[in-house]
Amino acid sequence: MSQSGRFLLYVHLVRGTIGNRNFFTGLVLTVSLTKKTQSQTNLLPRKQEAKKNVMAQAMKMKMQIIIVMQKKRMTLLRKSHINTLSCSKDKLSRPFCQTRVVICSYGLIPTLINKSKKIKPGTFKCIIVDESHMLRSNTSQRTKAMLPVLKAAPRCVLLSGTPALARPKELWPQLSVLGDWWVDENSFIEKYVRPAAKDKTNNGDDGTGEGNTTSRAELHTLLTSTVMIRRVKADMLKSLPPKLRELAYITLQDEGLKYRFNKYMALLREGSGTLGKLARTHHVENAQKGSSFHSVSDGDHSITVAQALHKIDLEADEQHRIGMDQIQKSLIGSTHLGEESTELRLQSMEAALVQKINDHRKKRKIELKNGNGFFDGKKIIESSFLDNESPLEGKEEMTRKSVLNELYKMTGAAKVPAIIQKLKQWLNDPTKGKLCIFAHHLSVLDDIQSGADLSNAPGSKTKFIRIDGATMPKVRQESISSFQNDPTVRVAVLGITAAGVAVTLTASSNIWFAELFWTPAIMIQAEDRCHRIGQQSNVRCVYFQ
Repeated sequence: MSQSGRFLLYVHLVRGTIGNRNFFTGLVLTVSLTKKTQSQTNLLPRKQEAKKNVMAQAMKMKMQIIIVMQKKRMTLLRKSHINTLSCSKDKLSRPFCQTRVVICSYGLIPTLINKSKKIKPGTFKCIIVDESHMLRSNTSQRTKAMLPVLKAAPRCVLLSGTPALARPKELWPQLSVLGDWWVDENSFIEKYVRPAAKDKTNNGDDGTGEGNTTSRAELHTLLTSTVMIRRVKADMLKSLPPKLRELAYITLQDEGLKYRFNKYMALLREGSGTLGKLARTHHVENAQKGSSFHSVSDGDHSITVAQALHKIDLEADEQHRIGMDQIQKSLIGSTHLGEESTELRLQSMEAALVQKINDHRKKRKIELKNGNGFFDGKKIIESSFLDNESPLEGKEEMTRKSVLNELYKMTGAAKVPAIIQKLKQWLNDPTKGKLCIFAHHLSVLDDIQSGADLSNAPGSKTKFIRIDGATMPKVRQESISSFQNDPTVRVAVLGITAAGVAVTLTASSNIWFAELFWTPAIMIQAEDRCHRIGQQSNVRCVYFQ
């Protein structure tokens, strides 16, 4: 269960009594199963007590319990009532046990529903779904399998610290479980996800699913007044130490990586969309700060390919600056046409300017390619770090997304040497304690692991755990327990998405992010693996840039 800001989505919390004993009372879905989840049932008192005293005791122990009301009596669950499924071969009901609650993970549920048919709509009277944002995509096999089962249950409780990680559209599968809110998903999207045409200009939304200010405020009000109860960590866990964030800047030293990075950035700058504009602006700002990795001197009689490409970029940036100045001057005095007409005219003129600049850029690249070893009267010197692939061939067809993904991979690889150096320094200092390192790409995790000589061999002083998408549930839990309890295990190498939820790593108060992720909420979830109940120290999160 999430320890961060908590959202509780519920429907029909009380509807009649339990009734037919042939039905299971409840199903609890979790991201991962832990020994703590199973052992908590031993703490439940076996004798019946008054409701007030029971609830007070439960709150004191901070337990997750399910209380079943039958007429006027209260019955607490016994250990024998709870069955935890660890594989698809396990039966829902154990022999000689009166199973009332079944606990299983998200990984098992599609198999139990689609293949073995052990779980069907109507099997459970109540279902509790922890980390319900795992159902945010209507197209995933998990969501398709679970929604009919959830909708058929008379009672359903959804728990999540981040119900929507990126956009309001992710709420729809969860809300569809809780009641008949709209006729269909399209009506929800039309109302709260896709802004009306009149709001696009005012709110700057491009229709990509972010909604607009008015629709988001209306949706928030609707949810909080009906099915959503929000509890913020700062209000609930006032004794929790603060979380500190820092930026650590790294200077790129690998010349080959510099060349490749600038090659892809040049491709990105050729775009006429938002990415192209941001890339051009960033490039101009860096040039003004003198941070470009190559400088072009007119006094030199030779030039590298990278320098030539950089010169072409500078020419394009200068053309863009001059062109925009001319456009702005031409629009002075045209306000009588109306704000909307002026804006449309500006967009049209800027698009024409970008097209002209791109044409000039392509022309200059052809000159570079076909210059017989010369460019602008200077001899082209192929640097030792240049690969055999021409930077001008086969790249024009690359999509902006593929270029961006390549840049994303390179930024992670570029930071690995510096992180390895700092990690070795950390391991050589026994007073530093434990450390969690998050990254997204497996190649980055592999390079950090091998580069820092992390090993779990007997007597090793660099023992570690690793959790990524390929880690099996049993190994995952064993790794977490080892990191939490074994003082010789000092490093956790973690995938941002694989270990960002359902993991408690409070033995460490230091987190390094070797890579960023597309969604900020995922990063916050990863931070909270250490910043949660049980943490005694300030949590220091370092983001390498």
